[in-house]
Amino acid sequence: MNALGVYGQVSLVQGPYWTNLPLRLPGPLFFLLAAALIAIICYLLQRWSLFAGLLAGAGCLLLGWLSLQLAQQQALPRELLSLFGHVWAYDEPFVLFGREWALDATNGAVLSFMFLASGLSFLAALPASQGSAYYPFSMSVIAALVFSVTAEQYIYSILFLWLAVVLAVFVLAGGRPRATTGALRFLALASLGVMLLLTVAGYLPDIELGVLPTDSYPPVRILVILGFGVLLMLAPFHGQLVGIPAHTAPMVPVFMLSTFPPVVLYVLFTLGNASPALFEDQLLFTVYRTLGTATVAIGGIAAIGQRRWSYLVGYATLVDWGVSLIALGQGTAQGMAWAVQMLIWRAFSLLLVGTGLTVLLRATRNDDLGAFRGMLRRRLPAVLALTAGLLSLAGFPLTPGFMGRWPVIDELLRGQAVTAWVVILSGASVTVGTLIGIKSCLGPPLSAGRSLPADPRIARLPPGGDLRQPGIGHATLPPEGRRLRERGVPTSPRIAGLQPGMGAHSGSAEPRLPGDRFATLVGMVTGTLVLSLVGAMVLHPGPWIEMAQRMLGTLSFLPT
Repeated sequence: MNALGVYGQVSLVQGPYWTNLPLRLPGPLFFLLAAALIAIICYLLQRWSLFAGLLAGAGCLLLGWLSLQLAQQQALPRELLSLFGHVWAYDEPFVLFGREWALDATNGAVLSFMFLASGLSFLAALPASQGSAYYPFSMSVIAALVFSVTAEQYIYSILFLWLAVVLAVFVLAGGRPRATTGALRFLALASLGVMLLLTVAGYLPDIELGVLPTDSYPPVRILVILGFGVLLMLAPFHGQLVGIPAHTAPMVPVFMLSTFPPVVLYVLFTLGNASPALFEDQLLFTVYRTLGTATVAIGGIAAIGQRRWSYLVGYATLVDWGVSLIALGQGTAQGMAWAVQMLIWRAFSLLLVGTGLTVLLRATRNDDLGAFRGMLRRRLPAVLALTAGLLSLAGFPLTPGFMGRWPVIDELLRGQAVTAWVVILSGASVTVGTLIGIKSCLGPPLSAGRSLPADPRIARLPPGGDLRQPGIGHATLPPEGRRLRERGVPTSPRIAGLQPGMGAHSGSAEPRLPGDRFATLVGMVTGTLVLSLVGAMVLHPGPWIEMAQRMLGTLSFLPT
């Protein structure tokens, strides 16, 4: 114990001077500092996003592999111990001011999934920019979530979760004015949920000692239901779940929905094991099952009428998310297992969607369904990845999403037929919306003679008119005009690259940018690799199911 109260171990290993360190880092502190170091380096490499993405992706995959070894309780290879063992006491807890953070098989599995999914999303984001803050602040979010997962005290799990929420605002905004509103909405709602759960922390000592008055349990249970309900984005708090895919870069939803939900579920599980009296009346599960059904219905109704890919992805994700909440609402250990497995399949589905959209949006600069004409011939791997990801979110057979959804539907058909049919019909609605979108990819590509109409208000602007004024459709501007408008630069339609009456996607308004061929090549390679990875996962799902089981740990407060 040093002067700060930090537990460490003196290294007795003899060797070069760099191996004779006075302090070995405990397991959680090593992961925290490693993620923070990668974040700092990525921040310095913002101008070279390709190198920053490679560093973040490779670093997360390495950290994910290390935490997976710990989750499987396997001894690390001798070569790694010779490299890391001098500075990393991975089996020791980190103690600061009497508070403890420790690694075990359960939170090691949560960390491994978080690192692996994030690493894959970083590598898949290489073909196009996801925002200048994507890599450094995403790694900062991961660093905060490491301490949230490994904290032994409930209150510190919530506090570090809140810190991760604050840092995630920069990831969501990404330098885009339109996305900033959604990021602030996410911050406000998540902060509301955190405040409710922090209030619960004051009652936990009395609950664990069994001295809390009986009439005080209902208010505490309501706080738990509302707090976790907001963080799990139940209806009527589902708007932020739709807004994340709709208003952010394509790979941001993959990162956000692969990091926050597992941590929230882990905190819920640990709270249930520590204070089972809060869940004895099954009220939380009844509410989540009912609102989960409403969430599925809202997503299914809205998905079929969407005319933009980003909103179609948002509502497809909402349907899949609602089904996992229905599984959670069954109130059994098996239902929890289904919810966690669906979380893993959803991450891979969104990885497919994000990979496809990243490549396609770089080619079209617009997410309208009609803007993807001809992409089936020009960007076949990307279109296949997008289609497979959306069908997986819909729970279509022979996709990863179907593996997680079918056991839930089978269970619901036995006793909750209405809910089961809501799930089935909502999945069918997402499938129809996806097929409508894919149909638009079959047509001929847009050209100068087949352009989308520009906003008629642009034609009425005099030379030197201000494109920042409200009323002019942001999506109808070419990339140059959108970038100038987002930076707040007053300019005329001619300077913005859009002559009055010229189509927003005409050939003359969309010049080929330097590096497009290289980015296209990287995108095609990335899309092919992601498709191969998901195909291998479908054929060999055993390791991922085992990871889901380890993430659950022991749910002693639930019936089997």
